[in-house]
Amino acid sequence: MVSVSLVAESLVGGSAFAACPDKLSYRIPYSVSGKTLMTDFNLEIPVTRLDIPVAKLDTAPAAGPAGIALKELFAAVNSGDVAGVRNRVDVAGATKTYGSLEKFVEGFRGSLAPAGEFTAVAILPASGAVRFVLKGAAEKAFRVFGFRLQNQKYIMEDLSPDAVYSLELSALRLAAAPAAIPAGSTRIPLSGNGDSCAPALVAASKRLAGPVAAKTSGVPAINFVTDCRHALELDKVDDFVSCFTPDRAKQFRGTIAALPPDQRTRFVQSQLNTGDPSFALLGGDLTVVFYKRDNMGKAPVYRHVNVVRTSSGYELIDSLTSGVFDSLLSSDDFVDRVSKLFR
Repeated sequence: MVSVSLVAESLVGGSAFAACPDKLSYRIPYSVSGKTLMTDFNLEIPVTRLDIPVAKLDTAPAAGPAGIALKELFAAVNSGDVAGVRNRVDVAGATKTYGSLEKFVEGFRGSLAPAGEFTAVAILPASGAVRFVLKGAAEKAFRVFGFRLQNQKYIMEDLSPDAVYSLELSALRLAAAPAAIPAGSTRIPLSGNGDSCAPALVAASKRLAGPVAAKTSGVPAINFVTDCRHALELDKVDDFVSCFTPDRAKQFRGTIAALPPDQRTRFVQSQLNTGDPSFALLGGDLTVVFYKRDNMGKAPVYRHVNVVRTSSGYELIDSLTSGVFDSLLSSDDFVDRVSKLFR
């Protein structure tokens, strides 16, 4: 798997990016119950701006040899030049996936044709690779193509994203334009040592510091979570289950109904054993509440729950099944970074 931990400085053809590239900010999409909602969480992405047609990348010094490789690859694909494509891709990987290099070229050309002329919007700083953000003239969203150095030449890489990079891809592919960062937002660096050039999650936040603070937070979504937990404390399990989406609530009821009394008790305790509410990240239709539990003298354990605003109120979301954003929120690295901001 290719490392995709983003850094503020990366080499392109032997020359480093500027100490702090430009930044683009995009609202983060969140998938739930088969739908995608645009949250008020923002992903701040450091980039080196290009804004030049792919066909002219050889005239852009910032793009370096990787930019020339991208230009040559697109020209070869569009003209059906299999020999030219061979020089800029992982031939073994392409052949394994498509059956032959000829079929790979045919499929690649078919995917590019509807987009029209491509513009290289920017470069994403990345460790061990160069990744270009492209936009087709007939497309609203972005595409990302990565290149890595192999045997002294740049070839297109098979993108194998981690949680941060996956989130960048999901935001770039859906966003039509950069979003504005609201004043007073909390900035949570997602890599590096917390420098201002690292990619970051940006959102409104609220310190809770215990059940009383959560109940009196003045934030309806946080009050909803607190009421759901209180129902469980009163052994009103069905009321607690009703806090989830209808499909998930139905699954929960079926599971709980089949449990013997002792296992039902353990289930209730497992749901309560999350600790006390510590802080919340406020993202409009999505609120993320983090609970902190003491760990016998070791580092505290954090767990988050998600609340989605619906047309009729609020619903708890099972964070284990909610996709790319939850992969980031659940990662040890993110939890460590965000918890330090609220200690």
